[in-house]
Amino acid sequence: MVTRRRAWWVDACLVSFACWLFQSVSVEYSARFFHHAYPTGDASLVHAHAGLLLGVALLGGDRRVLAAAFFTSFLHWWWRARLEAPTESYAVGFAVAMVLQWRWTEWCARWAGGPLRGAHRLRVSGMFRYAAVGLFLFPTGWTLLSAIVGWTHGDRS
Repeated sequence: MVTRRRAWWVDACLVSFACWLFQSVSVEYSARFFHHAYPTGDASLVHAHAGLLLGVALLGGDRRVLAAAFFTSFLHWWWRARLEAPTESYAVGFAVAMVLQWRWTEWCARWAGGPLRGAHRLRVSGMFRYAAVGLFLFPTGWTLLSAIVGWTHGDRS
């Protein structure tokens, strides 16, 4: 049986749709820590969105898939933000942050031991590095990049 490789744009569409969906789905949450209630509200599945992008970078493959997912994520954010009329400089700052997050995602995937394709497999000896990058370094970098854009444009909360 002859198997044909799927075109990169099919994967890009699937990953981009999943990113759009994770940003769009609103999930109600509430938090209680040490018997103290914290404000509740709605949130998107942005953590799953970031994890999906890291997973795509870790698996390797065509870099255009990851680039398309980031571009689609930016367009989706821009379309939703238009309703709130952000300043032009905020949109430019967010675009720069998205490009930096894209590069950060690729760097973190490499630092964690990726891309995991072909004969390259994650080994037990690399689990600490994988966990440290995936659970601490990667989300910290994403958060800092987003916070810097918000902070430089007046959102000091």
